[in-house]
Parts: sequence; C-alpha cells; structure tokens
Amino acid sequence: VERFATEILSALDRLVSEGTVSLPPIEILLPPGVEPRLRFANMPFRTVGKRQGHLWEQLDLPWASSGALLLNLCNTGPVMLRQQATVVHDAAVFAVPQAYSFGFRLAYRVLHTCIAMSARHFWTVSEFSKRELQRYLPLRGKSVVVLPEGGEHVCRAHADRTILDRFAL
Repeated sequence: VERFATEILSALDRLVSEGTVSLPPIEILLPPGVEPRLRFANMPFRTVGKRQGHLWEQLDLPWASSGALLLNLCNTGPVMLRQQATVVHDAAVFAVPQAYSFGFRLAYRVLHTCIAMSARHFWTVSEFSKRELQRYLPLRGKSVVVLPEGGEHVCRAHADRTILDRFAL
C-alpha cells in the first residue's frame, strides 16, 4: 500500500515536472510529528491539525482539505467527506476475517462501508479487488475505477551479488 502511494505520487510529480500533465496545485497533508521520507518538486507538504491516527483522518483532514478533492491512496479516508477519491486495495477484512484482530476488522469494515457510500470516487488496484469489493460493499451503481499496480520499481533496484553467499544459498 505504501509502495503504491509512493509510486503514484512520484509519477504525478514527474509528469508535472515534464509538463506532460497540468494539474491544480497538490498539497500533501500530514498530521503533526510525521516527517516525510520523500520530497517532491511540485507537491509541498503541510502539517495540519492536532490529532494523530484515525482521529486526525476523520476530524482534522476533512477540515484541512478546504473543499478541494482529497486523494486517499492507502485504504481509508474521512467517512463523512464526499469530495474525495479513495483507493481501497482489497476486501481482505471481509473475505479473510480470521487474518485480522477483531478491532482492526471492525474498524476497517466500518471505514470501507462508509467510504463506499460517501466518496465521490472509489478506486482499487485490480479487477479481482474490484469484484471482491463490489461483493462486500454497497457500491451498486457506483463506478469503481481500477488503477493497476506496476512492478517498474523492481527495475530500479540494483542486484545484490553477495546475497547468495551471505545467506549460504
């Protein structure tokens, strides 16, 4: 999920820098105390609110978005905000509930259901995930867009020729 968000933001930043796309100004909103690991030429970071975690996401983030389209790339977003596009990566909390704690499962089921009903745009990462999410969430009549994940980041990694020796493989 984090890799997906990083790759999407990096690609957007690159496309804007190249002049390939023209987008309205994009800000990346962060809760207090979060230090970004990456920097982008065309997307500044702005710390907003006073809270952390889900409280920040549900209370501070919608207020800070000031009516602009809020893009959530990592499974959740404000449940009461219509002006958002949210990427939900899979339906695992519904399809494989035993893999999650009761609290996590309950929180994500509620969040995903509310977002499915409220978000203007609902996106996912594969046709399989789209079918599964449509099976479990109230998405009837709503267009679910698939933003396929890529593997291009692997091409940027350099081979570690010592790995076989280090692990006696």
